[in-house]
Amino acid sequence: MRLTKRLYIHEVLDGQRKHGFLYWTVDLFLIALILLNVAAVAVETLPGWSEAYGLRFFALEAFSAIVFTVEYALRLWSCVEDRRHDYSHPLWGRLRYALTPLALIDLAVVVPFFLSFLVPIDLRILRLFRLLRLLKITRYSPALMSLGAVFRAESRSILGAMMLMTIAVLIASTVMYLLEREAQPELFGSIPEAMWWGVVTLTTVGYGDVTPITLLGRVFGALVTVLGIGIFALPTAILAAGFAREIGKHDFVVTVARVAKVPVFSHLEPVTLAEIAALLTPMHAPARYAVVRRGEETEALYFIVQGKVEVDLPHGSVDLGPGEFFGEMSLLEGMDRRNATISTLTDCQFLVLQVPDFHDLVDRLPELKDRIAEMARRRAGEVRFADDKAAGDGETAADAAERKAHSED
Repeated sequence: MRLTKRLYIHEVLDGQRKHGFLYWTVDLFLIALILLNVAAVAVETLPGWSEAYGLRFFALEAFSAIVFTVEYALRLWSCVEDRRHDYSHPLWGRLRYALTPLALIDLAVVVPFFLSFLVPIDLRILRLFRLLRLLKITRYSPALMSLGAVFRAESRSILGAMMLMTIAVLIASTVMYLLEREAQPELFGSIPEAMWWGVVTLTTVGYGDVTPITLLGRVFGALVTVLGIGIFALPTAILAAGFAREIGKHDFVVTVARVAKVPVFSHLEPVTLAEIAALLTPMHAPARYAVVRRGEETEALYFIVQGKVEVDLPHGSVDLGPGEFFGEMSLLEGMDRRNATISTLTDCQFLVLQVPDFHDLVDRLPELKDRIAEMARRRAGEVRFADDKAAGDGETAADAAERKAHSED
């Protein structure tokens, strides 16, 4: 695809060019401007500040409105380049984009400034819309984007919990109205008045401004307080479970990307990569750490994602780096014990495949076993060649391996 100016602007604004200087410049500038606007809204309310620095506050507001208007216009102009959504139509595509939540926020934070020149607008309303600019920062915060994804995914569960909470408040308020209306008509004279007590008690806040005084009212109040702990904890539990799933999805995507970079898996289809990723466990090891030792029980196959390891064989040693693997000989030859010690030379990241999962995988994908065996034989041949050459030159195998590693670097 030819990179046009419109496509380039879309990729910069949409965060698809995160390694470019312009992306980071625009990103940081907009984030700083949003935070500066929020701080200005708060500082402007200090006594005397609005009168003393009113012109500077207006200049900041005018500059921000112009910048955010230009940003909105560029997003609206370039949105037709978005291949992830159906915005390709020059009119209807832009209209669909303009009705998305983030685009509506972008519009809401600039329109009041220009409307204030046409019709008188209460200063408090203007401040409210200026505070909405804080919502724009969701574009630049992965954590807030994850929060939005969780709310969208768990919307039905959250709605169900809110309905349950509403029903609990109504029932508690109605019962307390019946129990306390004669003793405290000024506080529990109606169900709506009693609902303040119901909300405060069920949320376990307990301000103490409205409390039952009858025996039955106090007994029921204690029961409602205990029940409130469980009822109002539901949304928290739903959001926590949603965040756990969202993090799991992110970790899974990262693992799939790592698996695709391992040469032994690079030829596989995306569906197969996803199946393999579900079997692999990420592992971190510091430098000079013995991952496996000679004579230990064979438990797993290790794929190197990052870092270097040293394989200490009975006849010498060899270094392995990203994209390579170790532990395969014990599995391919059916050995119960390790025949080598593998230690990390640097901080390393591994993807670990346990023995049962390895056997299940190669049973389903025989070509994968052949590929692993072929790469293992090739590596063993290189080690033997290094040993023979080292013996002829009077070098040790370790010296030859070290010289080979230096020459590759």
